[in-house]
Amino acid sequence: MALIKSNQLIQTGTAVVAGDQIMAGEFTPAVSVPQPAPQPEAIEHVVPAQAPEPEPEAWSEEPIAEEPAFVPEEEAEPAYAEAIPFEDPGDDAPAGVTDMLGDFDVEQDQVLQAAHEAAEYAAQEAMAGFGEPDVGSAMDEAVSAIQEAFPEGGAPFDAALESVTPYVGQQAAAAFAEMAAQAANDARWRELATAEEQLAGLVDNYAQRVLSDPPPELAFRSLLAEREGILAEARLKAARMVQEAEVRAAQLVNEAHSQAAGIILEIETKREAMLADLRQQGYAEGYQEGRSQADEEGAKIIQDAMDSLNRMAGALREAVKQNEEKLLHLAIGIAEKVLMDEIAVRPDTVLKTLDEAISKVSDLEEVTIKVNPEDMPVVQEREEAFRDRLKNVRKVEFQSSPKIQRGGVLIETSSGSVDAQIKTQLSVIMEAFDAVRREYAEEPLDMTGG
Repeated sequence: MALIKSNQLIQTGTAVVAGDQIMAGEFTPAVSVPQPAPQPEAIEHVVPAQAPEPEPEAWSEEPIAEEPAFVPEEEAEPAYAEAIPFEDPGDDAPAGVTDMLGDFDVEQDQVLQAAHEAAEYAAQEAMAGFGEPDVGSAMDEAVSAIQEAFPEGGAPFDAALESVTPYVGQQAAAAFAEMAAQAANDARWRELATAEEQLAGLVDNYAQRVLSDPPPELAFRSLLAEREGILAEARLKAARMVQEAEVRAAQLVNEAHSQAAGIILEIETKREAMLADLRQQGYAEGYQEGRSQADEEGAKIIQDAMDSLNRMAGALREAVKQNEEKLLHLAIGIAEKVLMDEIAVRPDTVLKTLDEAISKVSDLEEVTIKVNPEDMPVVQEREEAFRDRLKNVRKVEFQSSPKIQRGGVLIETSSGSVDAQIKTQLSVIMEAFDAVRREYAEEPLDMTGG
């Protein structure tokens, strides 16, 4: 079991490792990942297939790197000092060991920094290629479901559509966010896979350098390989855990919105059925009681109505008897008004009246036909047809006279006349009513209207 420490990680914290498995760990970002530039400038690191033979003086007592090999405890990062108590390597440490560790950390951080920048840039490119959420397809599916529930459309369909629409938009946006997050995660790990290969090569390179030195440095080689291999794996696993958590969060949001939209749609499509069940239940419970009460009240209402109807019938008969003459004049006046209005709307009414009047003419010597001046143009259009009907008459003459009511006709012959005026026909009707009245009441009808 090994306990890992480092003061140059993108994530800081501790991890307990047994063999090649991380048994427990806690990672927190030490610094925020920088936003990628339009195109990050990659830091190339050449990993040679085999390190060159080191010069003998590389293991001199003088330090190779400019920065000190030992960092005092009070200058160490808080997270680092808290995770593992800092210990001085002491005088027994092999010469050049601390310098080589510092060089390794610098090169390793350069590889990781370049990999993370390239990964974030690739992730943003992948997300940018998604465009906009496909709200239209989600809306079409919702509309199809509502149409199945309300095939006749109308107000229930509109209400269901209005309730579901906001949730459909949220569902489409959540699904879009989930796919974009997954695509970004895939793009990140395509780039970070390169970093894994580079780190493996970097460890091999430094291991070969240590292997070429005297036997006391074999312990350093083992320490370097174990330390850096576990550190690289821990960093990449921590980053993968964070990014997979982002994708899972997007999936949970999408599932929540999908369930919300489905619940709302189900409620709207079943609302009418639920309301119908409630109405039916209330109807069944109150039917018997309501029917008994309605029978009693209905019988009383019918009896009251019959009594009122009998009283009204008696009053009507008395009123008709007392106002019979006035009612007759009123009826004739209304009939005359209706006829005159009809004539005004249909000027050709006079033609029918004239046709009936001609059929009553029997004189063959001389016939004079008189109509109202406003009806004369209509009569003249059919004059030849009327003359043809009177072809056996020696003399036929058409005249206009303002004394003739519009729509009426007066035909004069040497043997008499045919009066087909409106007022004449109404007078005949009045005389018929008067005759009937005299027969039953023996009272003369006042024709003057007084």
